[in-house]
Amino acid sequence: MPNTTDSISSLRDLAIEKFDQLTDAEEKLFDAVARHEVAHFGVNRDELNEPVPAEQWKSEHTLEADRLIWLLTTPKAVEFLGFRGLRIAGAKIKGEFNLEYATVSAPIIFDTCAFAEPLKLQNSRLRTLQLKGTHVPGIHANEMRVEDSVDLSDGFVAFGNVSLKGVKIEGDLNCINGFEAQGQVNLCGASIGGQLDCSGGKFVNSKEIAIDAESATIASHVLLWDGFEAKGEVNLLGASIDGYLYCDGSKFHNLGEIAINASGATITAIFLRDSLVEGAVNLIQASIGGSLECNRGKFINPGKMSINAYSATIASNVFFRDAFEAQGEVNLLGASIGGYLNCDGGVFHNLGERAINANGATIAASIFLRSSLVEGEVNLLGASIGGSLECDGGMFHNLGGTAINANDATIASSVFLRNGFEAQGEVNLLGASIGGSLACDGGKSEGKSGSKFINPGKTAIGADSATIASNVFFRDGFEAQGRVNLFRASIGGNFQCNGHFLNRGRNALDAGSTTIGGSVLLGRGHIDDLLYAKDGPFQVEGQVTFLNATIDDRFELNKIKIGPDESTDKAESTNPDESTDKAESTNPTISTNSDESTDPSESTDKAISTNPDESTDPSESTDKAKSTNSDESTNPAISTNSDESTDPAESTDPAESTDKAESTNPTISTNPDESTDPDESADKAKSTNSDESTNPAISTNSDKSTDPAESNDLAESNDPAESTDKAESTNPTISTNPDESTDPDESADKAKSTNSDESTNPAISTNSDKSTDPAESNDLAESFILDLRFAKTNIFSFDGRQAEESWIKQLKPGQLGLNGFVYSSINITNDAIKERDLIKWLRLQIKSVSASKTDATNDAIKERDLIKWLWLQIKSVLDSQTDDDNFALQPYEQLAAVLKANGHQEAATEVLIAKENDRRRYGGLNPWSKFLNGFLGITIAHGYRPQRALFYSLLVGHLACR
Repeated sequence: MPNTTDSISSLRDLAIEKFDQLTDAEEKLFDAVARHEVAHFGVNRDELNEPVPAEQWKSEHTLEADRLIWLLTTPKAVEFLGFRGLRIAGAKIKGEFNLEYATVSAPIIFDTCAFAEPLKLQNSRLRTLQLKGTHVPGIHANEMRVEDSVDLSDGFVAFGNVSLKGVKIEGDLNCINGFEAQGQVNLCGASIGGQLDCSGGKFVNSKEIAIDAESATIASHVLLWDGFEAKGEVNLLGASIDGYLYCDGSKFHNLGEIAINASGATITAIFLRDSLVEGAVNLIQASIGGSLECNRGKFINPGKMSINAYSATIASNVFFRDAFEAQGEVNLLGASIGGYLNCDGGVFHNLGERAINANGATIAASIFLRSSLVEGEVNLLGASIGGSLECDGGMFHNLGGTAINANDATIASSVFLRNGFEAQGEVNLLGASIGGSLACDGGKSEGKSGSKFINPGKTAIGADSATIASNVFFRDGFEAQGRVNLFRASIGGNFQCNGHFLNRGRNALDAGSTTIGGSVLLGRGHIDDLLYAKDGPFQVEGQVTFLNATIDDRFELNKIKIGPDESTDKAESTNPDESTDKAESTNPTISTNSDESTDPSESTDKAISTNPDESTDPSESTDKAKSTNSDESTNPAISTNSDESTDPAESTDPAESTDKAESTNPTISTNPDESTDPDESADKAKSTNSDESTNPAISTNSDKSTDPAESNDLAESNDPAESTDKAESTNPTISTNPDESTDPDESADKAKSTNSDESTNPAISTNSDKSTDPAESNDLAESFILDLRFAKTNIFSFDGRQAEESWIKQLKPGQLGLNGFVYSSINITNDAIKERDLIKWLRLQIKSVSASKTDATNDAIKERDLIKWLWLQIKSVLDSQTDDDNFALQPYEQLAAVLKANGHQEAATEVLIAKENDRRRYGGLNPWSKFLNGFLGITIAHGYRPQRALFYSLLVGHLACR
């Protein structure tokens, strides 16, 4: 290689030979090349970015493009470039810089230069291309091959399109540190052997594609962060990125359109933390080998998709947490997530539509929505969740619609809806499979409130046909405004409620045909000496039904409140805001969780009344005074609570007026139907009960009182609209709902108010009373408040210690459904109640039975007063035309069988005698049958005390001898 002076002379001679004459700038260029130095023309980046355009630069800054092309492509000239290549700074390049199909072995480096025309590099073969800080009208470099890297950084600006379609770059493509493209950057089909680094870059092509890397292959990371901003779509459709897609802290603007499109892409992981995306992020059928992390990101595309990961495969976790915000739907329909879906603290806005859609998604671990705010539906329909669904402290608002839809979802562990959880709208767990517990309570944390489910007049929790392997907890501050539906559910553990169930005039808690492997505890309860709830009562304003339920262990009633709190607005429910979950803290093996289903047809069912104390009938105003509890149990395992009425409307009925009449003859009970009171004779005409159908397994109740006082007190009337009950009772496999209003306004509602959940089961009653008349919401006599018909349990247990809290005291006659209720033993935790006072419990099935005047003030209640327990099941004293078969005998026989099996033969006999006496009173017998029944009762106690026959024979003989 010649010395420097010779090199300069030789290169200048070659240039003069080619171009005849050289400018001062060209002389300077060739001198720098020969010296292997940067040809610097004195323009810095600040000058380049000033408002004065490069076209106005002086001639000493200007180079002709053909001189540069000659240097790069002429073999003799290339010898002078050496391994350092062509390096120019601060120059204006005039003319067309065209290296199409050229092969250039030397590096090309332009620093702070300005090209007057777009660079043409199509199909060129380059070693290195650097355009740092350079301004170009555009670049056309499709199919270019570069052995090393391409550097468009440090203030590079393209005023038009940069087309690198199909390029192959062995190293990195850097568009960083102030890079700006005012047009499309096209990388379709590009192959980049290193990183695509656009950190701090600005890509502007509003409403069009700003970066088009469709089907590109990037061997390392794609970095769109550190101040990156795109106005227009960033398209990575079908791209293969063998590294991370980093977009932390970036801004993507394409509102109403696609902002980031990585559909079908294969990416190791995606990070959109702290980013702002205006428009949709499309990840449709994308394959993500690691996590998708969007923590603290803000994704805005109102009314459309904000994130669309339909059928995407994400090998690890998905994070939408820590102040994450989405305006528009987050779609994970059919997605496969190999780890967690964590949305803790996230905010999702799409009210009235789907906010999170994971329909059919597979999540290998848990879903976390703790302390999140969701306005719109969370759709988990048919999803498969390998862990738990945890929504503690979350707010889910979609009032009148579905807040959480986990219909047919499979959840391997528990569902937690606790610690201040609130749903406005339905929580739907219809047909869901839950491998742990459904917990809707105050949880374990001190100071945490219970859960609220608000969907007035509709279904609040719908878990019908759900399978729950462990426990169900509605306790410690739980509140539901709307129906809680567990119809046909299967619960493997315990079912405990001590919350507030508000659905006035409708079904508040429906556990009909439910199978429960453990116990049912309504109110505070104990299992195996473990306290499973705090002192909060089970409060209900509406109907509670366990019709056809099967309970393997016990059915326990403790601390029940029927109707609203007197100190609060009756139109609203209350939240006890219980803070601690003692059940969990004392039993480490019990986990809790939640899910649910909806039944629109049942959600408007207003046939169920809620508060016995809410009646506006003057005759009913004294009902509250009738509740006393003075019974002492002689058996610590058996006790009860008597329901004594002082209601003036009822007290005129001698049927129940006194137990003293019975006590005058220890073996003969009085019959209220035999009273000589004129008022009583009218009662006889109306006292039939159709609660017993011709099928012994099914009961119907037609509730047709004609007594004006009674029709007000018990919300009954003789409106012909009530006649539909009888028509239903002719079907031996379907029982009708006794809760049929006689209000003429309500009769129109009946035609439209079937319950689709129950209608599919011929053994389940339908409810047609769905009036929206506010006056009806206080009508308690429209149906059973507690429906235990055809339920089965091992132990029936309740606490009657406090009269004001006793469900027996609070229920009115006709509000307890007992026909077909089967239990093996009865356990009443009240030492002050006699064994046989259980009969009072039974009489809760009879709607119009008046309580004894003497019982209300009798601390030592007679044994036979146990029969009043039965009265709560009989809904009304009907006219005497009703068939005898409609009177429910089974509850008497069941209680008698249990008493006998537990060694209480005398008490069992009293119950059976009471059965026949009540049959005479309320069974609709014809006059002859009544006479015969009364005669047999007086003589031989209906065959249960045949020794009386000897007594009467001796008495007759004695009288005859006289």
